[in-house]
Amino acid sequence: MGGTDRQGKGLAHRFAQAGHTVVLDSRSVERTESAATESVRRAGDAVRVSGADNATAAE
Repeated sequence: MGGTDRQGKGLAHRFAQAGHTVVLDSRSVERTESAATESVRRAGDAVRVSGADNATAAE
């Protein structure tokens, strides 16, 4: 789980490249989905990054 700020996106990118499944979280689903799409675009389709609101990501 990681946030959608610059540091959170950077960590998510590194974890995804290392083969981990990453769920970005934020109060805004739109913001997390945008950040997840950006991470996949940067790292390639093989990475597993998704976005969810805070409550859903904590499940």
